[in-house]
Amino acid sequence: KPRSMFGFVTRAPANISYPSHLLEATDTSGTTLDEFRFVGVNTPNLARIESNSSDSTQTTLPTESEIWDLLCGVQQVGARVARIYVLSFCDDGTCHVSNGSAIPFNLSSDASPSLSFNEDWFLALDTAISTANDLGLRLIIPFINMIELQQWGGAASLARWAGVPVSQFFENEITRMLYQKVVLSVLKRRNRLTGRLYVDEPSIFGWELGNELFSP
Repeated sequence: KPRSMFGFVTRAPANISYPSHLLEATDTSGTTLDEFRFVGVNTPNLARIESNSSDSTQTTLPTESEIWDLLCGVQQVGARVARIYVLSFCDDGTCHVSNGSAIPFNLSSDASPSLSFNEDWFLALDTAISTANDLGLRLIIPFINMIELQQWGGAASLARWAGVPVSQFFENEITRMLYQKVVLSVLKRRNRLTGRLYVDEPSIFGWELGNELFSP
C-alpha cells in the first residue's frame, strides 16, 4: 500500500529481492532498513561535456577531475544515485570514433553487422564507475536513445543500418541482434580501474533498456 514518508508518497514493490550492497539505508535510530530509498539526479556531463547538446562534434570527454567534482556535488546535495546520459551510435560517417570523441560506438559500413568501440569513452566511464564506488554512490546506465538527435544516434541509427524504418526497430532481426550485442558488450566489459566486469560492479545501481522508449 502507498505510504507517506517525509512528505513523499512511496510504494513498496512486491516480491523484489535487493542486492545486499544496496541495503545500506538506516533510519534515525540506526536500524537498518529493508528497502533502498534514495534521491537521484541526471548527470549527462558524467559521460560527455556538452557545449551544444544537439551536436556531438561539440562535445568532449570529461577528465578525471571533472568526474570527481561532479560526483562530489551529487554526494553533497544528498543524492545517492546518478544517471548518465544514454549511449550513442554513429552511422553516417561524420562522427568517427576516435580519441577524445564523445561517441561510444561507431556502426561499421561493412557488409556484416559490427560495432567499433571507443576505448577512450569507456575509460571515462570506467573512471565514473570507480569514483562512484569510492564515494558510496550508485549509477544508472541507459543503453539506447529512442529520440534521434543530430549525430547522437540511437534506435533510428540501428534501423537505418539494417535498412528498415525505425518503426521496425523492435521486430527486425538485425536491429535486435545489434542491440543485444551492445548490451552484452557493455555488461561484459572489464573495468580497467577496478578489474571487475561491469555486470559485477557494485556501484552500478541498474541498467536502463533505453531512454524514452516508445512504440514508433
